[in-house]
Amino acid sequence: MMGNIKADIGKGLFWGLAIGICFVLYNVWIHTITIQAIAFAVVGSTLMIFKLLNLKGVSVTIPDFVYRWQTIAVIALVIFCYFYATSDILPGESNKGWFDWWDQSQYLNMARDMSGFDLKGENYLYGVGYPILGAVFYRIYPTNPFLIPNLILYILTMALYYRIAYVYLSKELAVAVLLLIMLGTQVTDFFVVPWNNIASLVGLAVLIYIAVVVDNISNRHAVAIGLVIGWVFAARYVDVLFLFPFAGYIFWKAIRKNGYNAVKYFLISSLIFIVIVGVVLNTHKMVFGSYFKTPYHKHTSMTDGRDQFSTNAFQVKRVPDHLYSIIVNPFQFHHIEHLKFNTPLLGYSFFFIFSLSGFILQIFERKDWLSVILLGSLIIVFIFYGSFSATRASDLKNNCLRYFSMWYPVMTIMGVLCISKLFNYTSIGNNEKRLIYVGMSLTVLGLMTNYLYLNYSYIAQRKKMLDSSHWVVASNYNQGLTRQAVDRDLSTRWDTGMLQKPGMYFQVKFDSIRTLEKIVLNSTGSLNDYPRGIQVDVSTDGEKWKGVFRMEGIALPLLTDGSLVIRLAKVEARTVRFIQTGSDDKAYWSIHELEIYGY
Repeated sequence: MMGNIKADIGKGLFWGLAIGICFVLYNVWIHTITIQAIAFAVVGSTLMIFKLLNLKGVSVTIPDFVYRWQTIAVIALVIFCYFYATSDILPGESNKGWFDWWDQSQYLNMARDMSGFDLKGENYLYGVGYPILGAVFYRIYPTNPFLIPNLILYILTMALYYRIAYVYLSKELAVAVLLLIMLGTQVTDFFVVPWNNIASLVGLAVLIYIAVVVDNISNRHAVAIGLVIGWVFAARYVDVLFLFPFAGYIFWKAIRKNGYNAVKYFLISSLIFIVIVGVVLNTHKMVFGSYFKTPYHKHTSMTDGRDQFSTNAFQVKRVPDHLYSIIVNPFQFHHIEHLKFNTPLLGYSFFFIFSLSGFILQIFERKDWLSVILLGSLIIVFIFYGSFSATRASDLKNNCLRYFSMWYPVMTIMGVLCISKLFNYTSIGNNEKRLIYVGMSLTVLGLMTNYLYLNYSYIAQRKKMLDSSHWVVASNYNQGLTRQAVDRDLSTRWDTGMLQKPGMYFQVKFDSIRTLEKIVLNSTGSLNDYPRGIQVDVSTDGEKWKGVFRMEGIALPLLTDGSLVIRLAKVEARTVRFIQTGSDDKAYWSIHELEIYGY
């Protein structure tokens, strides 16, 4: 008996120590330690201590009231209020706050309009599903009308996932899951700051709860399904597609259990969903003149010069680079500074790396069809948003990780499931051990394959950087410093010598006609000295000029260090001219290094 205890302690400590070492090494590698990462370290260490005490015969009893839903609601309330009170981006102050941000200011404008039973075309820029929550409370708290509904939805979501986790894990681990969701992921952050992704997160929680906790659905469950799916469509049109498989699973399970009597539930949900879709489409007709013209048709010329909300904005070839950058490490292959707002997904929630093993355990050990749907949907979501033009490494500063936030609680449950098995290594079966190893091996293999592919791709790309030693450079401002923009020394720079105004230009002439694919105006060291607007003209003879790129304001494809990245469709040029088209009363235009790629 004593030998078994020692073996269990030894194996549990081994895996706990291994996870801890990997966790520390990873955070050293990305030069960042977040509050969420610290929360994981605390929760994980606490679980290990409880494990060791129990194996030593020391009974650790947690009062029963901790596991009640009322207590869970109070915990969620306290954590939300703490995050809100300590947030450094609260609204209501001049030149500061959420509503100086693009998305939040538009939600606020729409909430104000709808509180007066109006929807103005100039403000109708996002789906009505989320702003309508703010409209209800706009008269009460106009500075932040989303605070109350976000708080209510946050408590509801945490309560639902606590109950869901209790199906998969013990009640003690369910509490650990809840704490990790709230403290060890960005879920709480994304509720404190108004984002319409909240609708998708709440909608998925409701559907999974009905799927795994409710044995026999009733009319009220059918109504809830129709309402949440309709609401998600009204808030984020595309995300509703990711919820359909879960609704289908619920109705399939109901029909298997109750026969075709359960078809009425499907009809109830479908009718409610259709009504909501009809109302949303009618707002399109009233404001835009067409049922099928969404507010996203107004979001044009974003990120890389193309319409951010057309099919061109989604390209599968971007997936390896985007996902590796925003999940694992954005610093390896990009001009990104090691700052907190550039932290990748695993920097917030390292335990997500064990989620795949948790899914595999559920699918092959418990034969859980819902886990198959969860994993399949999760993969599709990551590929879909990973192909999006606004999920680059540089978009971490714009909170692009919110696109995946609806899956964080599920990934937390599966990650804790795997880790708990490792902590109890000697008491699990050989098949479970094999499945854990398969999941971990697939995860490591995927990461390594992606890294090697990207490493090869970027080495090949660097070979395309044109030699600047023979370039002839010129500018209509500060001509004497122009060579410092192409000397391959980031410590030197060219600048305009005065505040930005339209008409300033920087020009490069090559020794022969070149085909250009990408240009980087690197402003490392002068964070705010990027051009406020840019136009790129090219010429093959120095006389006839052709415009190949133009962009201004928030649409500029900037990296977090202020560098401007311009992608071109194989443009031939002997001379290329960069014309500054914006104005700024505080900043020069600077170029620390001009990089041009092509052949």
